[in-house]
Amino acid sequence: MVRRSQTPVSRLFFLGVCVLTISVSPVLAGAVLIGGTSDGILYDIDPASGTLSNPRDTGLYELTSLAFSPDGTLFAHGEAEALGASSLYSIDVGSGAPHAIAATGLSLAHFAYDAQGHSLIAIAARAGTGAGRLQHIDTQTGVATPGALASPFAPVATNSAGALFSLYPLDASESELARRHIITGDVLQRWTIPTSIAFPGIVFAEDGRLLISDTGDGDGAWLRAFDLDTGGLSTVGPLGADVVALAYIPEPSTLVLLCCALGLLVWHRRGLAGGGT
Repeated sequence: MVRRSQTPVSRLFFLGVCVLTISVSPVLAGAVLIGGTSDGILYDIDPASGTLSNPRDTGLYELTSLAFSPDGTLFAHGEAEALGASSLYSIDVGSGAPHAIAATGLSLAHFAYDAQGHSLIAIAARAGTGAGRLQHIDTQTGVATPGALASPFAPVATNSAGALFSLYPLDASESELARRHIITGDVLQRWTIPTSIAFPGIVFAEDGRLLISDTGDGDGAWLRAFDLDTGGLSTVGPLGADVVALAYIPEPSTLVLLCCALGLLVWHRRGLAGGGT
């Protein structure tokens, strides 16, 4: 019996993922915090001070969301002439140039990338409808698959472990951060934040802190950080624009590790499925 060569799809996938990561890496000198304003301007944000730099126009208006996936894609949700209202785009990190993917028909606050489901995830509603539902959005087609009712309507973020979090103002003096089941939307854990933060951009940094663009106090926009271990909220610094969406792009070395780990996992699973032949 002739033994087959083991070069096929799994190895090609692994190689392709790593090549893609290397091709993305030169754009990024290090970890980058990206912010977007509602009128579609992207900025680099210094996560230590909140200082904005490198503005570039995406051509989107009513931008509501940004999310970065491990394959190097920056996703955005907003309006533009290409697709009209409530649409999904990919954005060139360096230039800000948009690429239209598809209309979603969703009204949402802020989405996140779900690495487990390889989709975008949001608490969103169809335009003109009521309470938000957990929605998984296909990154190729923009088609949203609704899950269980998730109330209240809120922005979301995922951490490095893939856990889903939402942030919502409770009243004029407090907000609630909730860890939710990524499929059902059920609340698994809660934190109270001692300030009212209305529909901000939220994203997790590599050190585990939740970074928040807070535009809700009428005194300009501020970058804040919440430590889940201590429950402490700190103010990083003022933002020079009303940043409504955040995305955190890890250092290239971290991207290489994440993508290569994904490639190895697929390679291993294919090997097991094929019985090593």
